[in-house]
Parts: sequence; C-alpha cells; structure tokens
Amino acid sequence: MIRMQQQAIQTEPAFWKDALTKRLIESCLAALSVRRHLLGARYLKMAALRVHRAPNPYAVSMMRDVYPAIGDAYDTNAVMASRAMRHAIERAWKDGDRAVQRSYFGYSAADKRGVPTNAEFVYAVRERVRLLGG
Repeated sequence: MIRMQQQAIQTEPAFWKDALTKRLIESCLAALSVRRHLLGARYLKMAALRVHRAPNPYAVSMMRDVYPAIGDAYDTNAVMASRAMRHAIERAWKDGDRAVQRSYFGYSAADKRGVPTNAEFVYAVRERVRLLGG
C-alpha cells in the first residue's frame, strides 16, 4: 500500500509538469499572435512540445523528426505540415506586436531579416518555455 502511494507521488509531478509545459507553449504562441484557428498553430504546438521533450533538443531535426511525426499524428504529409506551420508563422509575424517578437527573437526580429524559419520559431518558443520553468 505504501509503495503504491509512493509511486503515485512520484508520477504526479511529471503529469503536472507536462500540463504546465503545454499551457506555457500555448501562452507563448498566443503572445506571438499565432491564431489558434489555423491548423499550423496546432502543428507548432506539437512541434514545440516534441522539441521540448527531447533529451537533446538541438539534435532534433525538423525535416527528419518533427514534420513526419506531425504528419502521422494529423494524417497528412510532412510537406503540408511544414507549409501550414509556415503560414501560421507568417500571419503571426505580420499581425503581431514587434516588441513581443523582439523579446522572443532578439535582434533577429529586425524588419530587414524577415520572418523566422519554422525551426527558429519552434526553438524560440521552446527556449521561452524552458526559461519559464516548463
């Protein structure tokens, strides 16, 4: 009986941490003005969560790991997943607040540089979630 209670206590923080991480990712995407009704927003959320959960996040390849996983999960292909994410990022970049974008991307958010790539966007969200304790 005591052993079962100890196991429950040990597994509970992982569940809460995962829920917190999902909420932080959603709030970061909302702060960056990613519209929730776009399909790419769901893909970005899944991509950020997948990269965040990886043991070595910077070894995760978008083309090899993330896009095919999103395609399998949502019954589409990797190219369409990439394009939907790109569309959501372009809309967010166009409509979003420049000060918030600068806080996430630093000086790379300058107008001359243009819209960040899918990988830059996902890793910026992942980094913000990590800093917030998710």
